Amino acid sequence: MATLFDLAQQYLNRALPETFKYDRTNPPTIGPVIPVQPEPIKKLLPRPGGNEEGFSVYNPDPNRTRTGDNYSPYNYRQAAERNLIGSGDSQFDINKYGTGFRSETEAQKFMDMYPDYYRGNKQLEGIPGMVQGYMKNSLPGRLIGNAVSGLESLLPVNQRAILENELLGQGFQLNDIGQFVSDGGDAYKEDGSNIMAGYNAAKVTRQTFDKRRAKAKENMTPEGFEKFNTALTAAEDKFFGGSAKAKTVFDDKSLAKDPSYVSFDDQLTANNMINTEKEEDENVDPLDPLNLNTTTAPPFMNFYNPYERDNIVDVQRTKDAIEEAKKAEEAEKLLQSQQASTIEEIRQQYAAQGRDYGQGGADQATQNSYQGSDGNYAGASTEDYDTPD
Repeated sequence: MATLFDLAQQYLNRALPETFKYDRTNPPTIGPVIPVQPEPIKKLLPRPGGNEEGFSVYNPDPNRTRTGDNYSPYNYRQAAERNLIGSGDSQFDINKYGTGFRSETEAQKFMDMYPDYYRGNKQLEGIPGMVQGYMKNSLPGRLIGNAVSGLESLLPVNQRAILENELLGQGFQLNDIGQFVSDGGDAYKEDGSNIMAGYNAAKVTRQTFDKRRAKAKENMTPEGFEKFNTALTAAEDKFFGGSAKAKTVFDDKSLAKDPSYVSFDDQLTANNMINTEKEEDENVDPLDPLNLNTTTAPPFMNFYNPYERDNIVDVQRTKDAIEEAKKAEEAEKLLQSQQASTIEEIRQQYAAQGRDYGQGGADQATQNSYQGSDGNYAGASTEDYDTPD
């Protein structure tokens, strides 16, 4: 009978399977061994019309494209209501309740009555609803929410994000870096949704549309330009419609962050008013009698006492009379100077002829001949000679 040792010895002495190999080297062959050539690396060149995946602004990647489905109208709805406080109008028209608000508190209370319309506070379902409830009702969730809100308050208002959101609401499509992208249809669609593909939304200005229109008019046929211009005009209207909404939202958020914030338009209006007042102050003479008429005078002149107005008029008339007298005196001096100059020219002419003009004077014998029996000069000038009288 075999012992346990014998059985172990028999197991160890077994032959190995024929398929087992101690190494993985190739078996010897007849002739030279040709080494295996590695496959060449293919260059990743951009494909026609896009990147290596074939996507471009004309064929956008759907995973990086935002459409009108991503538009959020709530910020503008709130900003528009606060912007119309005291105007007697309202953006809310679901039940025709909007009549404008007298204060921000009144507007806020009204918006709290319709949270779905102004904030989109719809109750989520399933796991998202559970997360929403946890963040809203639990202490850790509220702490996290407060921390996020505090962080947002330290950051500047994101004007670019606001603009891009409002452009989505106008029917444009944008990729994740803020470029307009096409929906794959006609580039000159009449609604203008595709004609701006490739442009950075944050850098588009009025000049962008003007330059494109001018360049197209030079290089396109009349028929082609008409189609182009229709699409471009539609895109222009939609862009600046969204830009105006974005400005309303930006001003609203900036004012909420900083109560001393003044919008650019308000600053421009204030500067224009200041400049206008300065020009009026520089051009108005309060002593001008024309400005004392209550229909044409500056407002402050209407508060003058009637006697004070009359005194001002008298003073002005006196000033005018003095000014006229000065002008008359200057004219008289000018005339005398001209006469003296004329007399001097005549005297010089007489001197050149050997004759003695002498400012109209005569010798003593001539003067005696003019003297009459009464001692007066009969023919001499009384301005040149004194009479015995």
